[in-house]
Amino acid sequence: MIPAIFGVIAGGAVLVGLLRSVRSDDGSAHPTRRQFLQVGVASAGFAAIGGFGGRAWQHAHFGVSKQRAAVVLPKPVSAAPVLAGADLGKGANPYVTPNQDFYRIDTALAVPQIDPKGWRLRIHGLVDHELTLTYDDLLARR
Repeated sequence: MIPAIFGVIAGGAVLVGLLRSVRSDDGSAHPTRRQFLQVGVASAGFAAIGGFGGRAWQHAHFGVSKQRAAVVLPKPVSAAPVLAGADLGKGANPYVTPNQDFYRIDTALAVPQIDPKGWRLRIHGLVDHELTLTYDDLLARR
């Protein structure tokens, strides 16, 4: 909600600045192109500085790239066997895709920034025993 409030305030300030730039000293509306363009370019510059500065601040305070890079996933105890005769009907395409051939399809504009130290998985509802697991608990499981 805070970025939206700042956006409304900035938009209002730009509108006021542009409206003031089109009025001459005597109050009549005889703008010069130069005045209008100067205020427009200044507004665009402030918007760019605010956008890039806000993004840098967000990454500095909420980024978890270091924590994500520090996570080491355990090796599987044993690979699941591929059943003899397993065929997808695709001809020469393999049944198992090697890890290096996987790719990520993202429709989100930003990757979620979740710190593994504060993450919890809560299993509740129609279960016999409720369970809350931390990320370290999940990594410790077989």
